Amino acid sequence: MTRYQIHEFMAMVSAHCSMDVFESLGLRKMIRTALEQTNAWEKKKCPLRSPLIMTLILSICLNRMMSIYDAFKQLVGGLRFQAGKRKVPLQALTEEAVYHARCRVGVAPVERLFEMTAEQVEAKAWFHGHRTFAADGFCCTLQDTEANELFFGRPECPNGEAAFPQIKGVTLQSTETRGIVAAAFGPYEMPEHGWVNSFLDFLTPEDSLLVARGLPSFTLFTKCEEKMVH
Repeated sequence: MTRYQIHEFMAMVSAHCSMDVFESLGLRKMIRTALEQTNAWEKKKCPLRSPLIMTLILSICLNRMMSIYDAFKQLVGGLRFQAGKRKVPLQALTEEAVYHARCRVGVAPVERLFEMTAEQVEAKAWFHGHRTFAADGFCCTLQDTEANELFFGRPECPNGEAAFPQIKGVTLQSTETRGIVAAAFGPYEMPEHGWVNSFLDFLTPEDSLLVARGLPSFTLFTKCEEKMVH
């Protein structure tokens, strides 16, 4: 196949790409809706359509030990069916093209997709008539780049600084389903308390909230009392 034929083929199939494991949630439709609501569709015809890149982002999360390009090759493996007597080669789609496509899609549609999936978390009132949720923070290692170090920072170690920058995350999830209903990310030194306080907006007065031992505060208890009153 010529480079043009490869690009035409990928442009056709990548517009409807999805992951079968999540299709019971209507993933394909939600991805397209997220792209439309955030105006994140590609501006011109290209082989790496936005639905494919959104699915790649999910694939990266499931294959954290793989590089972006290796995850991409694994993802499109199912799309490379027999074209005549030859499989569709990927040489015309370089690593740089995949990285640029990821940057083009941006953050907004990914954030909107998360919000849409979080809305589908259905926790039951299984604990004495209450739904239960847990909030806690965590850290993840980032690529060792100057930009990541300047924005996110590095944790201190006994022998100096850590080898890699790290990002701080805070989540609120159902203890019954493990579904995450709210999340926030920021620099390594980001305090978790403020985000946990804001997570109360996702709860009702009939819900129970569990937090790690370092998170309870007068402000949190006050906001919980206000939530119960209203």
